[in-house]
Amino acid sequence: MEEVYISVDVETVGPEPGDFSMVQFGACVVGKETEDFLVDIKPINDNFMPATLELFKTTMEGLYKRGEYAPIAMFKIAAWVIEVSKGRLPVLVCYSPFDWKFVSWYFNKFLGYNPFKNGVVEIRSYYMGMMKCLWQNAVKKRMDSRFQTAKPHTHNALDDAVEQADIFKKMLDFHH
Repeated sequence: MEEVYISVDVETVGPEPGDFSMVQFGACVVGKETEDFLVDIKPINDNFMPATLELFKTTMEGLYKRGEYAPIAMFKIAAWVIEVSKGRLPVLVCYSPFDWKFVSWYFNKFLGYNPFKNGVVEIRSYYMGMMKCLWQNAVKKRMDSRFQTAKPHTHNALDDAVEQADIFKKMLDFHH
């Protein structure tokens, strides 16, 4: 079955799904970054790490006022994933395990299924295998210049998903 790689980034107010909330989901198709999706998600509880709110320049009240309720957001995300997959196997591409654990937990909690199933590629792990390097050397600033990107890392989930898509596309092109 043909695969479609979908770069995903999430913004959260803490380190663990369930205990903390995913408040933004951004995604784009690798190689077709204009096929994109962004949604703000209302927190599912009042837990937060203060540094995250400083990063977003908002308050929990501000996060509650914007965005979709989690079940509605996850339904919309799943529908978008199915739409852009066009019968191909969707594979989630993320920078590290952090994003995957939130996406998987939210899909299973609020929809009872994950449209990505277990299809996930973590860029850092992919880079480690490709370059035969240590995890600590598989960070963006230490990556080989062939995989560097001028795309900004803004902590907006869509911007960061586009940045990751650019890095991953360069890695795929390097292998082909």
